Amino acid sequence: MKSKSFTTHKINDPSTNEDAVRCTPNFIAVSDGAGGCGIFAERWSQYLVDNLSACSFGEFEAFNQWIDSIWEPFYNEIESELDRYDKFVGNKFQKEGSYATLAVVWHTGLNINYCYYGDSSIFVFDAMQDEMLFMSAPDIATYDKSPCLNNWKDLPIARAYHQGA
Repeated sequence: MKSKSFTTHKINDPSTNEDAVRCTPNFIAVSDGAGGCGIFAERWSQYLVDNLSACSFGEFEAFNQWIDSIWEPFYNEIESELDRYDKFVGNKFQKEGSYATLAVVWHTGLNINYCYYGDSSIFVFDAMQDEMLFMSAPDIATYDKSPCLNNWKDLPIARAYHQGA
């Protein structure tokens, strides 16, 4: 059963919300569609969270294999719809693809595994102790740089993938 979750629009921003979130008994995931480049970012970010495994990826190679196993159905679905749009949309899809970040925390009891790709972050805060236990981006300067992004048409970059337990 797929869970229903959503993010909100930015204040005073009428553009399409390109974020996706999914919360299941096994994981919590967020994907931030990057609409500043490529096209169909909102669909790609939703597709990423909808196709996650109940188990963590672990090392980069497993993440890379996962992307390789899911990109083609996404591509084929969009490709089959391109005749509804003008040529600009089709050309942009073929040349640029679709971009999004991904951050996932898998949990089993008290154990967690996580991964993130791009600049979506993971924070663990202990409200009882009023203490930050974990921040995936310990330096705020991270957000001043253009992030590496997932794209169905490009191989993931190992240095952009982070994981741990």
